Amino acid sequence: MRRSVFTRPEAVSFTLLLLLREEDNARYLFAPLWAGFTETEQFYRWPGLAPEFRRVYAGPRPPGSAVQLSAEEVVPDSAVAGLSWSSALGRLSRTYDAAKLGPLARDLARADDVVILVTDQELTPPEDWRYIIWDPFENGTVISIAPTDPRYWRNRDPNRLSTIKHRIRTACISVVGESMGLNRCQNAKCLLYDNIDDVEVLDTMLYLGAEHGLSERTGLGYRPRPSNPSVIQELEPLASDSPREEVSPA
Repeated sequence: MRRSVFTRPEAVSFTLLLLLREEDNARYLFAPLWAGFTETEQFYRWPGLAPEFRRVYAGPRPPGSAVQLSAEEVVPDSAVAGLSWSSALGRLSRTYDAAKLGPLARDLARADDVVILVTDQELTPPEDWRYIIWDPFENGTVISIAPTDPRYWRNRDPNRLSTIKHRIRTACISVVGESMGLNRCQNAKCLLYDNIDDVEVLDTMLYLGAEHGLSERTGLGYRPRPSNPSVIQELEPLASDSPREEVSPA
């Protein structure tokens, strides 16, 4: 029998900050990940719970994107150019320390709430770890796109963008939930699963499990392989927990 992890979430204010450094990532990843931010917000909006979300983008202008950003959603180019990446370098080559990068990103976004930073730069893993997907800093978390990319592992995934989107969105939903006071669980298909010891674990985290006792979202999640990852997806019943029909992540 699964241990009950029921707790009511608290309303918390968040800044979801997408910080891209590479031109190619801005070209191909901006729209799917920006849609993923919107889907993260959707997941946590239901009657009686109204967390505030602010979305911010910092990086090269994504060419040809159909997404129109307001002035409040974009960090000025001059501020992005002035970000001191070198001061956030980690102990390993071409990696960044979340405890250093997080506060820099907070200043960049002019945020005073909980910051969820998604970046295309790799984070410095703990000793004896090959990589880390996300790492907390004071009142925030840095999530790295790098290990969620099949190309990082030299895998040829025909659904690469959808794979990255699902993994990053799942990480965002998981981190936001924990920041709101939700407990993690031992249900490997739940979006609040605790033991994420491999990036592929994110592929099977599909919906909110019944053990959380939140009828507003039990069994609901997002299809992991949308045909167009840049389009904002709707929440769907993906599990038998509610009871609803469970689907394969493939």
